[in-house]
Amino acid sequence: MGNFWVFQNQFMYLFSFFIFIFLSNSFTLSLQQQNPGNEVMAMLVFKQKSVAADPQGFLNDWRLESITPCSWRGVSCSLHGKVTVLNFTDAGLIGRLHMDDLMVMESLKHLHLSGNLFSGNLFLNKSSHPSCIIETLDLSFNNLSEPISETFFGSCFHLVSLNLSHNSIPGDVHAVLVSDFSKSLQSLDLSHNNLSGDFPMLEFKNCANLVTINLSNNSLYGTGILRSLTNCQLLENLDVYLNKLEGTIPASLGNLRNLKHLNLAQSTVSGNIPPEMGSTCGTLTALDLSGNKLSGGFPETFKSCNGLQRLNLGSNQLSGNFLTTVISYLPSLQILQVPFNNISGFIPVSLTNCTKLQVLDLSSNGFDGEIPSGLCSNSSLRRLLLADNFLSGTIPADIGNCKRLETINFARNHLSGPIPSEVWKLPNVHDFVMWGNNFSGEIPKDICSGTRNLEKLALNNNGFSGNITASITNCANLLWLSLSFNRLTGTIPAGLHNLQKLSILQLSYNSFSGNIQTADLGSFKNLIWLDLGSNQFTDLDVSNNNLTGPIPSTGQLTTFPASRYENNLELCGIPLPPCDHHPETVPISSDVNGKNHSMLRNVDWVWVIAVVGYIFGAAIGVCVGNVMLRGKEEWLLEKKLMIISTFKRTKNS
Repeated sequence: MGNFWVFQNQFMYLFSFFIFIFLSNSFTLSLQQQNPGNEVMAMLVFKQKSVAADPQGFLNDWRLESITPCSWRGVSCSLHGKVTVLNFTDAGLIGRLHMDDLMVMESLKHLHLSGNLFSGNLFLNKSSHPSCIIETLDLSFNNLSEPISETFFGSCFHLVSLNLSHNSIPGDVHAVLVSDFSKSLQSLDLSHNNLSGDFPMLEFKNCANLVTINLSNNSLYGTGILRSLTNCQLLENLDVYLNKLEGTIPASLGNLRNLKHLNLAQSTVSGNIPPEMGSTCGTLTALDLSGNKLSGGFPETFKSCNGLQRLNLGSNQLSGNFLTTVISYLPSLQILQVPFNNISGFIPVSLTNCTKLQVLDLSSNGFDGEIPSGLCSNSSLRRLLLADNFLSGTIPADIGNCKRLETINFARNHLSGPIPSEVWKLPNVHDFVMWGNNFSGEIPKDICSGTRNLEKLALNNNGFSGNITASITNCANLLWLSLSFNRLTGTIPAGLHNLQKLSILQLSYNSFSGNIQTADLGSFKNLIWLDLGSNQFTDLDVSNNNLTGPIPSTGQLTTFPASRYENNLELCGIPLPPCDHHPETVPISSDVNGKNHSMLRNVDWVWVIAVVGYIFGAAIGVCVGNVMLRGKEEWLLEKKLMIISTFKRTKNS
């Protein structure tokens, strides 16, 4: 009897278990019947076929046993439980993209796949999926390197935003921008690809709703800008930067009365800027025509561009007095860049009317006269760039009113006198560049006492005198210190080695003295350029190392006693025995305390030669090159330090 009850209990337990499984399966089946697209299976098929690797585990919760995908990472659903959005932005997924597997989801409208490593193309099987309802597709920053399939454009008639930028998509742009393209399209970004084709011959017919076109960084060619853009009357943003266009800017661009941002930079267009473009002033906020071959001035029709905030006309052949007649009338201007043009005369005081100006770049032109007072009458200025002109006189003390100034560059002018103390004390300056002038006076004894933001201090090729103040060791973020070609004296401050971020140290062609070893310059961790040449430093000693090869016979290296080179087993040449002489092995000597006293242990001899050459200015070619090519050297170093500085700021932000 007892066994019967045990059997009955076990039977009831198993029966209940099977009933639970049956009901669960029935519930799952019911849900799947409510979802005829079978979205769980479709997305798992996509994962299996399109995702070869998922190093971040982004899709780890995509599992077969899930009742619905709505709780999966990267998935958003409607109130009815249908998938509407897939967002894999910066998921790091790797594989060959199969778009077909996602098209069975009837409510999927937004696909955000940016920042992965998907390859392949956008092929869609029209027989299986005659149309798609995708409205947003973002595949930017992937690894697409095949032409875009025409079936994609022939199926997706509901696209509002398409972003395929930062891939390697090849092909003729005419095959991409077909005439029957989606009439609903508002934003098209194909920038940073390998597209080619005759740009002016493109036909934009169905662009009534198009707001943004970005075709920058491709290989488009042709003469002029396509005229069919006038069909796109709602166009606000047009960017064809860095293509191979030629000819002049068409006056018809002035018909785009909703244009806000226009970028034609580095497109090799030439001629005058058409006055008709001033018709866009009602909406225009940003205009970039830099890096072309434009000549003449800036038309007075732009004088009414009250909303213009950013204007870049750099690296052209512009001339005339348009800074006074046009630019000074732009009340909203925040960024003005006109470097590398042919503008001459005085810097107009009327620029002070641009009270919202944050960046003023007038460098590499033909400006002469003095720097006008009042440039800092507004407190918004962050970058003031006047380098490579013919400016003379002294720096106005009221430059010190630019309390937000981060970059000040007056290099390669004819400025003179001492730099005002108010300018030295600017609290937020990162880059203080004054090289190649006739400045005099001393470096302030309290430099960096009120701020530690300074990253670049370039005062070389001037007439500064006195010592390097010990307070320079307070400049904890300094990357570049250049004081070469001045009249500085004294010793290197003992604490200079505490500037551990320093990458470039240039102190050559001064009258510094003292024992170079006491400065402990070997403790710098990030130093890539050290120039101490043509000073009065003493006690070079490379003994007790593993140096090899001949001692250079030029310069002062042969004038040192043999004791400075002893106990380097394979070192030879004057003042040591000749290189064809092979003496017996000599034991390495030690100082009185039994310790090796060399600070250059295991240093490569070639590097020592380079350092010694810099220290004593022995190589005439280097010295001449330093004088003749110093402009290019400073430019290259400035670019390198800009990269270093940007990287470190990005890393810390």
